[in-house]
Amino acid sequence: EYENYAPIFDEMGRSVNFGWARNPVFKYDPTLVWAARRYITEFERYFIFNPTHLFVFEVFDGGLIGHIRTVAVSLLDRKIVLKTEKINFPMRKLNLPSDVTTESVHIKRNSTKIDFIVMNSDNKISDDRVTDRTINRIIKVDVPGIKHNLTLRGEIVLSAPFSAELIAANSSWKSQKNSFQFLQSSPWYSAEGVMQFENTGIFFNGRNAFGIHNLGRIARPAQDIHYWAAGCGLFEDRQISFNIGYGLADSSLGSENAFFVNGKIHKLDVVTFKIPAENWMLPWYFKSNDNRLELTFKPVQLFTSRFYMLFYTYRLVQVFGFFSGRVILDDGNEIKFKNITGVAERKTTKN
Repeated sequence: EYENYAPIFDEMGRSVNFGWARNPVFKYDPTLVWAARRYITEFERYFIFNPTHLFVFEVFDGGLIGHIRTVAVSLLDRKIVLKTEKINFPMRKLNLPSDVTTESVHIKRNSTKIDFIVMNSDNKISDDRVTDRTINRIIKVDVPGIKHNLTLRGEIVLSAPFSAELIAANSSWKSQKNSFQFLQSSPWYSAEGVMQFENTGIFFNGRNAFGIHNLGRIARPAQDIHYWAAGCGLFEDRQISFNIGYGLADSSLGSENAFFVNGKIHKLDVVTFKIPAENWMLPWYFKSNDNRLELTFKPVQLFTSRFYMLFYTYRLVQVFGFFSGRVILDDGNEIKFKNITGVAERKTTKN
């Protein structure tokens, strides 16, 4: 575990400091990346949901191809609508931040506008210490034409639990020395605001409305496959959430797997996904290697995406639904929970 300042590259641009952290200590400087720009992936995305609806806002730069995507899912009647603005050869032109804790994202593409705004800049990263660990955010969107002539428009304030901890992991691929995978997730936001959609105001009241912030900065290997899932909800009077995932990268020095109670991390080791090959809408199962975590996932809606550009292939299967299960916390206490909202996915890339 890294507790203090940890640059992802040394002064020669070599990938270093592989492991995990509960605070935003990893520093990403894209000017030091050795890999060709077409092999660099940068993404930032938010999942916002209440008991009736789930929204996804994503900015994705895959080097050769990218997109700005908005997804709206009705969790009650299992309907989904979406809008994707494809971008050829973005090559970091989307200006996703190097400092992922203090810099905002402002995107305008054709008539679509998306802003990911950092509300406070109190997170001070010095050479040896992270001070304030709380990062609150505002999501502003204006997406015309997401469904016929309808516009999705709204503003959501995301508030972090007091002194919340996140999960960040920096991994390598043993066979490809210039590749790395930096992932960071904050799956514990409370959401307040309103989205205007289908001529109706969809309200987020902060008590049973949540947000997940997930980002990545990656120098891709020749091919990769990555599984990821996250969810957030209430257990009795406590907020519980999790982030789990794995792929072909070497996570032996620290995985991205963690469970949170009121924003406090309970670190997990290895978690595997069992996905029904015959039908992805059947229940999924998840289990950690130390038996601390067991999950069942009941899908509600599925979304797929495929991009091809020259030699680059990107495929995503993303499923929305509800998680139930059990977890043993660091203090040995067990929590059993049912039907917290979340997302699970499989992503494959090939250069």
